[in-house]
Amino acid sequence: MGLLLQLAFKIRLFNSFKEGIVFFLLVWILTMPMDFYAVSKGIWSFPGTGTIGIRVFNVPIEENLFMIVVPYFVIVLYKIVNKKLN
Repeated sequence: MGLLLQLAFKIRLFNSFKEGIVFFLLVWILTMPMDFYAVSKGIWSFPGTGTIGIRVFNVPIEENLFMIVVPYFVIVLYKIVNKKLN
């Protein structure tokens, strides 16, 4: 959805592919330690039947992707609103 909005509103988030990769890696590195810690300490868990089954550091791949997609989507929405207001 974020990519479709980005294309529809002709929004450019990154100057290069490398910049985009660095952004996604930084977001992942900054957001995932909380999940890793919470799962390892038993603060929360993810049901085995509710996930695909692929895990990265004992956290389902869906949660890893969620922590990347949500910040991306927020930035796209911010850029759209900012573009419309200016």
